[in-house]
Amino acid sequence: MAKAESIKVLLAQWKIGDQPAAERIYQLYSQRLWALARARIDARLAQRVGASDIVQSAFQSFFRLARDGEIHIDHSESVWRLLAAITVNKVRQQKERHNAARRRRGAEVRLADLRTDPSAFAHTPTPLEGVVLADELETLIARLEPPEPEILSLCLQGFTPSEIALKVHCSRWSVRRVLNRIGHQLEQRLEDNP
Repeated sequence: MAKAESIKVLLAQWKIGDQPAAERIYQLYSQRLWALARARIDARLAQRVGASDIVQSAFQSFFRLARDGEIHIDHSESVWRLLAAITVNKVRQQKERHNAARRRRGAEVRLADLRTDPSAFAHTPTPLEGVVLADELETLIARLEPPEPEILSLCLQGFTPSEIALKVHCSRWSVRRVLNRIGHQLEQRLEDNP
């Protein structure tokens, strides 16, 4: 495992824009975190969420904490303990989410049904649903390449494809293509993890 000083250096390099430093941190801990997440995900949850998703979400939270200056590294195992705690918490959150009454298979709404019955969106989301949606959006946005995150953000803010095209300096057809691809990715994710 890396020494605390080298992790501090890597985090400092990442904070000034050195993406390979973040990748190095990921390489140092991802395999152990994947094994930890995999060991805590039962068979039922594994049908809905994978260890890789949990690990990616854990690293997103870790780097958000690092960016905000909320991480204090005092010895070589502190980063591992923090990442492990975040990972275990992410697994617990997913178990709670997928075991909740509204997530039972009979109570779920298929994405295809939403196209024909938009009233399925008519309820006010609970705070937990809001957090889950925010986490899903963060996961989705993390996989996008510029200008895709900006296009998605503007779409979520209610801008039309024509308005988005003007803001990001591309054609509205490019905007539509990006939004359609993102929509298909999200739809596939939701169908793969019912």
